[in-house]
Amino acid sequence: MKYNITSHTMKHLVLTCLLFVHLPAYAQQEPKKTRTCRIIFPERPQDAPTEAYIFDGKTSQKASLPNLNFSEVIELPLGEITIYLTPNAIDDPKVFPEGAPSVSIPADQTELYFLIFSDPKNKLLPIRIQSVNIDKNEFKVGETMWFNFTNRKIAAKLGETEFLIDPKKRGISKTPMAQSGYYLAQFAYKEVTDTEYSPIMKKSWWHDEFSKNLGFVIDAGDRLPKIYTFRDRRSAEAKPDN
Repeated sequence: MKYNITSHTMKHLVLTCLLFVHLPAYAQQEPKKTRTCRIIFPERPQDAPTEAYIFDGKTSQKASLPNLNFSEVIELPLGEITIYLTPNAIDDPKVFPEGAPSVSIPADQTELYFLIFSDPKNKLLPIRIQSVNIDKNEFKVGETMWFNFTNRKIAAKLGETEFLIDPKKRGISKTPMAQSGYYLAQFAYKEVTDTEYSPIMKKSWWHDEFSKNLGFVIDAGDRLPKIYTFRDRRSAEAKPDN
């Protein structure tokens, strides 16, 4: 069978091909780059502030300083910036209050935690701020970043994962299981002078494969350390809750 391809038909085919070549460029645009942070004040004293204003050099936005959960997700400008915390909104950068707690953020860090600590010496706002980079190359979805604020060595077995955290250090435990589900969490501690570990707790915990987690081991004045974890589904890789 022979086909008679006219010049009009050929022109139509060429235009169709060009359309297919150009469509993916529009359909596959890179997502908008953003920088986000969440705040937590893990050992907040009763008289410490529960909120503050984040000043990024241009604008102020109000943020909570919670101790039992993360703050709301806060969007920040991209690039190398310095963040300040102030008791009131800043309308004019020229009259910026001296002594505001601050932290510098490198341009390549776009996903962050701000840890807040008490600082009675700061008369403007009695806190200090620590920035923690949690970009996916540093800290992956399904993992837990631990902060051991005690003078004890902590050993843990989380599902299939075992890890140790030295006193006053931080570390990352790998995902306890491949998919979401319940797993056994076991913790023990050892004083500097001890030769063996003593148990802290043994519980069934829920693992969310789409969350990053932040964990704290805190000396609350009791015989055993307190252990807290917080789940963060902020990551672009996360799937919505059912």
